Amino acid sequence: MHCHFSLLCLLYSVQWVSGMSADSLLSALSLPQAEVPKFTGDVTVYRVFVTAFDARVASKASSYADKLYYLDQHVMGKPEDLIAGCFHLESENGYKHACDLLEKEYGNPMPCLNGISFEVT
Repeated sequence: MHCHFSLLCLLYSVQWVSGMSADSLLSALSLPQAEVPKFTGDVTVYRVFVTAFDARVASKASSYADKLYYLDQHVMGKPEDLIAGCFHLESENGYKHACDLLEKEYGNPMPCLNGISFEVT
């Protein structure tokens, strides 16, 4: 009974702080944990990666140093090499520069569109 009471108190505390309804909180708790895929340089999945990283990691990180560290942990290969020098900058500038470099290199949708054929009617 004590555990149930503590869980209920925690639920109400989170509800009060977040402004979410109890139903919304319970729904959020019942969702499977979303994973952020590692980005390896495929421009066709860059936007998916950025959206997932921003929602699941960057929005929850407490500092730019944490954001840069986690970003580095979620890229592999050429993207990892691309942002490696950003650790030599002050953390806020380093994180923003890393994001800018990735955006410049992978954010252009045109290479994706070149492989898609459109039917004109």
